[in-house]
Amino acid sequence: MGTPTAKVNAACALLRRSQVEDNKVAIRRSGVIPLLVNLVETRGFRAKKNALTTLYSLCSAKENKLRAVQSGIMKPLVDKSAFMMGLLMSVPESKPVILVEEFRFEESVVYRTMVAREGAIPPLVALTQQEQVKLCKRRIL
Repeated sequence: MGTPTAKVNAACALLRRSQVEDNKVAIRRSGVIPLLVNLVETRGFRAKKNALTTLYSLCSAKENKLRAVQSGIMKPLVDKSAFMMGLLMSVPESKPVILVEEFRFEESVVYRTMVAREGAIPPLVALTQQEQVKLCKRRIL
């Protein structure tokens, strides 16, 4: 319901209200978190920006985090980050950094042990160092 402009304006108004701590629970209880998630998934840039910023503000309250997850926020966030990573992968310097970051945040001890045992760490470190040297040379030149 409502025009796209009205939805953008509503998300903006909610953003302003969500910045007051006492309003966060009332906003969740109003049932708008699923509607904000829907804006993230389906509308234009300004609506997405307002909805994401509002959700970010609301999610400082634990109950709102749970409601956002239950409303499906993870899928559009993962889709958007995968899209952004895909864009960045076209730059050669990003590949070793992404590999190192993936390994660094991997929580599986079994996985980390397997990667270390297979000897993948020294080549990753060397690759990262080579890319850092290239970046430094470009900045100097």
